Amino acid sequence: MVDTLSGHWFISDTRYGPMVHARLGIAEKNSGKLVSLVKKTARKSRYRRANSPICGR
Repeated sequence: MVDTLSGHWFISDTRYGPMVHARLGIAEKNSGKLVSLVKKTARKSRYRRANSPICGR
């Protein structure tokens, strides 16, 4: 099995606090793994900032 790059994930600073987001490549599969990674990272960064909400639970 060969690993392929499906997309990129980012942590950006906004005026409302950090935002974790991702960009999936065109017609790529395995978006669920990327979504899981973004959610896990958002939860970890939220613990560092107690007042930051996580949207789309």
